[in-house]
Amino acid sequence: MKIVSADTLYQLQSVQHFLGRLVDDLADRRSIIVLLPNRINPIEFMDALQAELWRRDFELEKISLANLSNSQNSTLVTKLSSELGIKWPYADTPRTIMNLMEVRNLPEVVLIEGIEQLSYEECRKWSSFIVRWAEHCQHRTNQGLPITAICLVAPAVAMLDHVPENKIYLEVHWWWGFPSSLEMRFLCRLTISTDGWDTMTQWREYVVPALVGNDISLASDFMELDILGDIQTISSHLQTVAEQREWKIENLRTWGLKEDFSFPDTGYSLAPPRYLRMLWAHGVLGWTLEYGLELHAAVLAVLGKKEELSHRLWRGQAELVLPIVDRTRLEICRHFTSLYGSDWPVREYKPESFQEEKSVRENPLACQLGHLAFLLKNASFISSEERCTSVISFCRWIRNKIAHSSPITFRDFEGFLQEVEKIQ
Repeated sequence: MKIVSADTLYQLQSVQHFLGRLVDDLADRRSIIVLLPNRINPIEFMDALQAELWRRDFELEKISLANLSNSQNSTLVTKLSSELGIKWPYADTPRTIMNLMEVRNLPEVVLIEGIEQLSYEECRKWSSFIVRWAEHCQHRTNQGLPITAICLVAPAVAMLDHVPENKIYLEVHWWWGFPSSLEMRFLCRLTISTDGWDTMTQWREYVVPALVGNDISLASDFMELDILGDIQTISSHLQTVAEQREWKIENLRTWGLKEDFSFPDTGYSLAPPRYLRMLWAHGVLGWTLEYGLELHAAVLAVLGKKEELSHRLWRGQAELVLPIVDRTRLEICRHFTSLYGSDWPVREYKPESFQEEKSVRENPLACQLGHLAFLLKNASFISSEERCTSVISFCRWIRNKIAHSSPITFRDFEGFLQEVEKIQ
């Protein structure tokens, strides 16, 4: 089950914002280079960008560098003009960028894909070509002449050694920081039919985004696989994913992974840090607004970092479970208040904390789990509330596990909800 189609992915707000930045640059006739990590399909991305450009009525042509002539005697201008179907005014016109820009009826935008199929040297040449194209565009703009923007979309692995610096008429864009964890949860929600909501679905919706970061493919795996197992089961599947992607330890080290893989909080940015770009390009590292800079969960499994994996499970569970625990506490407090009056938290026994005593005298709904459990065990006036005793006991146990950064199992969560249902 694929949790999201390409169409849905490119409708997410963060991705739409990214596409909007690209189109705005192209509208200003700035050439752009768009770099994607391995997990993003460049063909699907190009289709989404092209659709956005058509929607805004751009005149454009799309070419694939893989289809161009490999003749060593052909210049890049010759190859490009041939693919665009340019008719030169004279056969002996020098095939230069300047002369190509003088040709009438050039499109507003030229979309270029397929650079990852070229050699290292050819990639370098095309990068240099786009830089020179942007420089000529600046000169023509100063003269009030029309210009055409180039948009190159490429897997970052093919281009990292050839990434130019930004210029007035050239901008490099990076697929970085999206989808967010919140958007990943939204994508998980989209897979659920109205009549298909159950405890497992609810569990997955929180735990999967916390575990996978913004890897949509891995989220699809965990939305259809049984993730009831312990951390060993999850780690085993992640190691299989790492093998499929050739994330061996020796490769990770070659790409720049250090023994100490803790990363500083980089905050929001439009590009991955320079020293981590190779890891990002291979999909090994990512950033989300919610969790910051992180290694992929499958890499943690390869490195045997089970504590780190447990932490990722825990953070999703905490976001799911703690509100239910507190909601259950409030329901019982309201129930007791309606039956026994507002002084029930202090009628026979006071909380150990002076601050809590003060709070519950002002508002009985402020009574915390510890004092609730004590009253259910010792206070005579609520001795008949046996059904609440087991629920509060379970709430305390779950809350304490989460409070000590210890993940629970799905069976724990399922049992907890069954207890909660008894008082509803």
